[in-house]
Amino acid sequence: MTLGRQLILSGMLVLLGLFTGMIVFTVQNTQQFLNHQLSTHAQDTATVLGLSLSHVMKENDPVMAGRMVDSIWDSGYYQNIEVDTLKGAPLVTREMEVKVAGVPNWFIQSLKLKTEKRSALIQSGWMQVGKVTVESNPGFAYKQIWETLSQSILWLLVISVLAMMLGLLLLHVILKPLRNITRQAYAICNQDFMIQEKLPWTIDLRQVVEAMNTMSSRLKNIFEEQVKVSESLRQQAFQSP
Repeated sequence: MTLGRQLILSGMLVLLGLFTGMIVFTVQNTQQFLNHQLSTHAQDTATVLGLSLSHVMKENDPVMAGRMVDSIWDSGYYQNIEVDTLKGAPLVTREMEVKVAGVPNWFIQSLKLKTEKRSALIQSGWMQVGKVTVESNPGFAYKQIWETLSQSILWLLVISVLAMMLGLLLLHVILKPLRNITRQAYAICNQDFMIQEKLPWTIDLRQVVEAMNTMSSRLKNIFEEQVKVSESLRQQAFQSP
């Protein structure tokens, strides 16, 4: 594996770890926030219904109580709404199965949202005439978390591709001095003592290039001296004084 590929792979692993941590942190914070919102939403609805049903419960009118509950129930944000009389007998009951369109079941099973039941007393004046219990529907919360996770993963893929393309471009520029050093080394092996005049801007690579230039210059001088000595010995061997 080349140095460029190793650097790209290392960078991608670091980027993947960073974004994975950010996604997990975002999902956990969103989960905690929605748990609080579901509880608050159920309590607020129970309080409002308790105030609205005070007159109806006093007259013990289940039809009117059902209509008032349905006006809120039709929004679909609730899993269970129950209105009980003072003796605990259910007067109005509405239940809905939790179904989340577009969210896989494994995600729902792995991410549990707390949907606690909240209740409020129904009073007429100073007298308690009943109780209303509300449980929020977590389906919308699951959908919101799933959309947040999907968008985060999509952004991760887009940024990873862009980072890889930019990294390849930068490595091509940064590693260009190494390719020049390779060509210089092969040239020295072929007795072509070339000198790199353009030095890289990075300190480490600049030092390597300067060392290669120094070695190339000294080898050139040594080779030229050896050639002169060989020529002198040749003349002495084949020419008479």
